[in-house]
Amino acid sequence: MKFLKMLFQLGLIAGGLAFLYFGYVHLEGNTRFLKAIQDAKNTYETRFLSSRLRPVYPNIESVDPVEPSADDSVHFFKLKQKGETPLFVARIQKDVACETCKDLDFLLVTDLKGTVQKVQLLENIEMEGKKIDPSAFLKQFEGKQFSLPIVIGKDVEALKEAPLPSQSLVEAISETLPKIQAKIKQG
Repeated sequence: MKFLKMLFQLGLIAGGLAFLYFGYVHLEGNTRFLKAIQDAKNTYETRFLSSRLRPVYPNIESVDPVEPSADDSVHFFKLKQKGETPLFVARIQKDVACETCKDLDFLLVTDLKGTVQKVQLLENIEMEGKKIDPSAFLKQFEGKQFSLPIVIGKDVEALKEAPLPSQSLVEAISETLPKIQAKIKQG
């Protein structure tokens, strides 16, 4: 009887070890699989961003992802150009608190000092189904370093036709600039 009890305990231990081993192998396989998915996503996103940025920055060598941020609505990249100082790019997706507005998806490009180089929309600003021309609004950001938060009416003027998307874009930039500065300091 004692022998059977000991055999049973050894079986439990062996079963537990097998479970741990195969669970680890399975987990390790899933980790590799998830990393492959993330790499594919990064490759797609960097190609997409390169194609959108190339008209403005024709000397692009690469757009490389920077370590992921805790905030899933902002993704950081380093833009390398032939013979020029690298730039930081943040792809920002922001919900506009408005039922008739389209959510924002845009790029914020800064130099290593935090000066805004470009704000580029990836999707048009729309209000009630009508496209709004934001070019003059977006130009206000270029070449500036901002004290935060950025204030509409003081630092920049809002789009008269789209005050809520203007406010959402300004808020997103105000929230993202310190994160870019932190990424720049990390190297």
